[in-house]
Amino acid sequence: MRLPDSPPALSLEFNRTTWRFWNLDAHFWARPDDRPLNWSVCFLDHDGSLKRALGADRPPHELRERLRATVQNEGFFRAVELSTGERILLHRAQAFALNRRGELARFELRGARWSQTRFLLETPTSTMQMPLERERARAGSDLVTALQWLDELPEQRAFFGLQWTTGDGKTLRHLVYAAFWSCAEMWQAREHCEYRLTATPGAEFGAETSFIDSQGLPRPRFRSAPFALARALQKIVVRNRPFLPRGVRLNREVGIGPLAQRETMKMGTIRFLIGAPNAHEQLEARLDLRDWLRSEAPELLNEWF
Repeated sequence: MRLPDSPPALSLEFNRTTWRFWNLDAHFWARPDDRPLNWSVCFLDHDGSLKRALGADRPPHELRERLRATVQNEGFFRAVELSTGERILLHRAQAFALNRRGELARFELRGARWSQTRFLLETPTSTMQMPLERERARAGSDLVTALQWLDELPEQRAFFGLQWTTGDGKTLRHLVYAAFWSCAEMWQAREHCEYRLTATPGAEFGAETSFIDSQGLPRPRFRSAPFALARALQKIVVRNRPFLPRGVRLNREVGIGPLAQRETMKMGTIRFLIGAPNAHEQLEARLDLRDWLRSEAPELLNEWF
């Protein structure tokens, strides 16, 4: 991909060649002066440490030394932009699709050459584009799946690749919100609540509830959901139960740093971030929950109404 014509954030000398760096889309991009304009690499900045090192209050040599060490250790990704605008990052056995928000989705590439550092660093960009374009055009390829996952809204990605024994994702989401918003006890402190449902093939849902205070502290405190809410949720997830079909590849995002081996599963885990409802949402939620309980779990009506 071509880097902008605007002045770079900084320039460094490596082996008598000047490397120019830009901070774009949550990561750092670079091109040495001895390479063509469409040759570029990406330095992933998941934890924001590179951007912080660029700040005015940090010693100017800090970022330079970190980037210098990364270049020397080839700890960066070769970047290739497809004709449709998607950006692909490649480093030996690791391949990622990258969107404009800086989010990554890992995918697998066929063929041994992609694991060869010399091929990734010395092959002209146009030559690398051709097989990637073929993968982009091949229906059902791992690259297509990764790009489709990136196109989903974050709250919808958890449903990606799931099939349903009973019910569906839309109903599950609607009823989970209805149950939470109908439970007045949940909102007495006007807290934010995150409810997690984990889909495991051949098993029931696992459920975890966390409460995050109004200051948005990064360490949520956990406590059990009220008895009536827990019982209603149990009924809801039993009637809207997904599974991962055999052979489906879980999409994964790189953990920390460009060469990290730790990965986070992104498909098969359903997470809801539920904020406090307004009066209208709370009223509609109670009506929806009442109708559903009457139809699907009448034995729980007395606990709610």
